[in-house]
Amino acid sequence: MAARSYEIEVAFTRTAVNTGFHIDLPLRSDLIVPLAIGQDRTKLVLEHVTIGNIPSLASMLNGRVVARVEPTGGVDSKVVVMINGQMAGSWSGDLDSIGKTVNEPHPEFPNVPYTSIWCRESPYKFTDWTLRIFDGQAKTLR
Repeated sequence: MAARSYEIEVAFTRTAVNTGFHIDLPLRSDLIVPLAIGQDRTKLVLEHVTIGNIPSLASMLNGRVVARVEPTGGVDSKVVVMINGQMAGSWSGDLDSIGKTVNEPHPEFPNVPYTSIWCRESPYKFTDWTLRIFDGQAKTLR
């Protein structure tokens, strides 16, 4: 069964020099696609595939990232990323083929797909996190 279409919106503020941050986009409970935002300060990368450029370096000081995922379980899956209301990148293809296995399932919610944000040596303040499901429904975990 193909995963549901959804969108993750994250508000951020960079508090010092950055190397970017990642949002893990879940496909299944055992598979994610990492989305690297500003990892080299100008690129938008979906699991080692550059899908766009950051609209401007100044826009990375604070703002919103919206990642829309439309997995079909086939070659016509899509990911579209907006940063501060501007198209930053898009990709279509087989998401399963670029997915990464989840090595550490959540201990409280085994076999449940989940997302995460992480930074490596990058100080960010995240103030908002919104999940929008476009078909089906999300299960409240707590």
